[in-house]
Amino acid sequence: MSTERPVAPALPFVAAQRLTDHHCHGVLQDGGDLEALLTEGDGGASAGGTAFDSLAGLAFRRWCPPLLDLPEHAPLPEYEARRAALGGAEVNRRFLAASRLGALLVDTGYTPGALLSPAETAAFAGARAFEVVRLEQVAETLAAQALTAGEVIVCAGAIGTPVLLLLSGIGPAAHLRSAGIDVVADLPGVGENLQDHPIIMASYGAPTPLPVSGYNNGEACAALRSVIGSPERSNPISTCYPHER
Repeated sequence: MSTERPVAPALPFVAAQRLTDHHCHGVLQDGGDLEALLTEGDGGASAGGTAFDSLAGLAFRRWCPPLLDLPEHAPLPEYEARRAALGGAEVNRRFLAASRLGALLVDTGYTPGALLSPAETAAFAGARAFEVVRLEQVAETLAAQALTAGEVIVCAGAIGTPVLLLLSGIGPAAHLRSAGIDVVADLPGVGENLQDHPIIMASYGAPTPLPVSGYNNGEACAALRSVIGSPERSNPISTCYPHER
């Protein structure tokens, strides 16, 4: 007898919708170490178990073998043999087609091995693909190129960068001279056109004690920014979450 709990069917209009994977990586072209690929974290499983004993591992063992014509929770040697017999292209086609995806946002910044491109991944899934570019990776590439070319990249923030440039003599010549700074490069626009995004924090008190929330970020802010239990607790505190009064 199955021990799985019954799952209520999805509403028809929900079941008909194709999914959007809002953050995924490219698929390995030739497979790899199954256990190692169940997590991006460092280190092995704890308590003497394996990654196949984790929640992700149990889900893998329940849902993946049937897509390769094997029973649920098939022994791993049988699964690996079946995967090898089908070949990487057929395995990728079966898995990605079964996901019923309409679109994928593919992060190309994590490359543990030879991966399918976003376009190749989308072709197997029968979906559209959009590449997600990691800004830190772009910055690292630019920095490496700048060092090779003998250039300098200034990354001191929206305010710090123009301040550093202006103090170094790079900016509008007239403005630099008025401040007594020698002009190194007349570069209009430096120090201008700052687009700021002000944040307004609201604080309010509740007339009665509030129940404990399942989301503790607000309580943490209140604890850090107020003196809990003090007579001043009813004073406004710099948080947008409610607190007792």
